[in-house]
Amino acid sequence: MIIGDDMKKTLGIRHSIIGEIYRAGKSSVKLESVRDTAKRFGVAQCTVSAVMKELIRENWLFSRPGVGVFTNPGKFAGDAAGEMAGVIHGDGRLYYYNRPMFDTFTALGHALLNAGMNFRNIQLDGESSADVRQEIESARLTALIWMTDFVQLPETYRRLPAELADENWRVIGDTKDFERINVVVHDTAPLFRAWDRFFAQRPANILCYLPPWHTAHFPQGPTVEFLPAGAPFPIPGTFDIIVTDEAHFERFTGLAPEVYRWNEDVAAGLLLTPNREAHAAALVARLQEINDGDHSVRKIHIPMKKEKIQ
Repeated sequence: MIIGDDMKKTLGIRHSIIGEIYRAGKSSVKLESVRDTAKRFGVAQCTVSAVMKELIRENWLFSRPGVGVFTNPGKFAGDAAGEMAGVIHGDGRLYYYNRPMFDTFTALGHALLNAGMNFRNIQLDGESSADVRQEIESARLTALIWMTDFVQLPETYRRLPAELADENWRVIGDTKDFERINVVVHDTAPLFRAWDRFFAQRPANILCYLPPWHTAHFPQGPTVEFLPAGAPFPIPGTFDIIVTDEAHFERFTGLAPEVYRWNEDVAAGLLLTPNREAHAAALVARLQEINDGDHSVRKIHIPMKKEKIQ
């Protein structure tokens, strides 16, 4: 691999060229010149040449002396060609995936491959909307799936998917926070109704130690206090009940008489969990409908799985 001070742009060039390869599919097409690519990315021509030489060595490209550099359709070896979906998780800076995030990504990957589409994870580094937009556009995608995994996105990021959709990008997300784009979300209404009943039956000092997304849905009251996940832990003995997510559940053991996972439906004796396979299938199906010309904005709700608590 190439190592240098400008690794970010080097990887951007590599991903952009591979995006061209997938769009070319089973046809061999000529890439733009080294000079034009260098100008587009704002780097020296030698940087672009080094990336191309590396891709030629890996058999993604081949060179015709005096003619140019071309994509190699034989590299696919049976893979889908022509469609490249980008998947962004949260703010694009999630380099570590916990179990739920990995399971979500796996289900989505299977659904995309089964539909004949390739996909790649998109990492974002830009601070401004313009920088993030350039990073997404340089990936040369045919579709974009923005998965929040309940991460509260910066305001800039929330507007960007709608801006892309307005320009006829195929964009779909998984949160109602995204405006003017298609979304597929889990129907959490039964979960929050259950917690309403639970809080009403259990007057006590309750702490909700959860990611910010949840605070908009949990019932408000004088005995319920919210603390963002990641903040310093509360003083032991301050609360009678703590509701937290899977990532922090074990760390609260012994800090309160009762500690519950946020998605445990105590009132009904059920555990509501994401239906990742159905969610992924619905996302990909909607992408295909958009590709067939249905650009209307839909908010699709997927029921959560219900399991009896043992």
